[in-house]
Amino acid sequence: QAHLSGWNVDEMKSEGYRVVGINGWRALRGKKAYVHLWPRLFWERVSLITQPITRILPRYAFQILCVKDVS
Repeated sequence: QAHLSGWNVDEMKSEGYRVVGINGWRALRGKKAYVHLWPRLFWERVSLITQPITRILPRYAFQILCVKDVS
């Protein structure tokens, strides 16, 4: 089966969600979110280092986390 739906940062923000990036820089990860570069241990560390950056720049993150406050 193929996953055919998806959301991007701008769509979620336009719906009133707060959006943060998670799992580090997108370019480092492949299928099933595994780091696909070698040596893997080094690039997993780089991914962790990029987490604070992608948190505030979610367009570059592997995944996004969206939260909507309702009152």
